[in-house]
Amino acid sequence: MKIRNKFLLFISVLTVSSMTVLATVLSTSAYEHANVFLETQAEEHLVSIREIKKTQIEDYFQTIQSQVITFSKDRMIVNAMREFKQGFSEFRDQIDATQLSSQRASLQSYYQDQFANEYKS
Repeated sequence: MKIRNKFLLFISVLTVSSMTVLATVLSTSAYEHANVFLETQAEEHLVSIREIKKTQIEDYFQTIQSQVITFSKDRMIVNAMREFKQGFSEFRDQIDATQLSSQRASLQSYYQDQFANEYKS
């Protein structure tokens, strides 16, 4: 083989190997950049969801606080609470032991049968 042909073959092999190394480096770099980009996007998305949920929860508690303040100023609610306190004390006098045990059994049956079936799966 002539020197010229050997030289051309050497240059061709050198060029192909250089291109292969360059392609490998570039693809690895592109993969790493894409991976970082996707992680950043996912993190930003989760942060935005967190902030939305935070605002929703704060709004909910603000609504509840406003309702409590409104109800605490309502005379009907205040009177009902006073009467409830008195009625609660008198309740035991109005029911005997058999009625109480029957109601407890009925309540237990409700929670074990109807209520529990709603949330089984």
